[in-house]
Amino acid sequence: WMKGGKMTVKGNAEAFAAIGMKGGELVIEGNAGNYLGAAYRGDWRGMSGGKILVKGNCGSDLGMYMLGGEIVVNGNIDVHVMTHAEGGRTIIKGNAKSKVGGQLVDGTIIIFGTLDVMMPGYKYVDDVELEVEGTKAKFA
Repeated sequence: WMKGGKMTVKGNAEAFAAIGMKGGELVIEGNAGNYLGAAYRGDWRGMSGGKILVKGNCGSDLGMYMLGGEIVVNGNIDVHVMTHAEGGRTIIKGNAKSKVGGQLVDGTIIIFGTLDVMMPGYKYVDDVELEVEGTKAKFA
């Protein structure tokens, strides 16, 4: 359970990286496995603070049971993004498959690429304003 500081993984990260993360910054220079920032098996508390940056792609179940913090994925993501999440923000700069935000209580999911299947009751937003690295940038 990371509580502070900065860690850089030079390469790929296996499954369950940053589970229960409480603070700090984790940079993964390659791809990330399944359950990044999620809760560990049998637990319902995922990441609650901090920031994760994945420069590559990410596996499934990203931010499952997430409570807070921010995850940015520069590549594509598999299924089940922020399932059962109660807070936090996930930004996916690539494409996403299906089941994004299933049973999401609170939090934000932003996908700049394409989404294969939209969950019922969700909607597309035409313009999104997002603060990235301290600068205001507008994406359409």
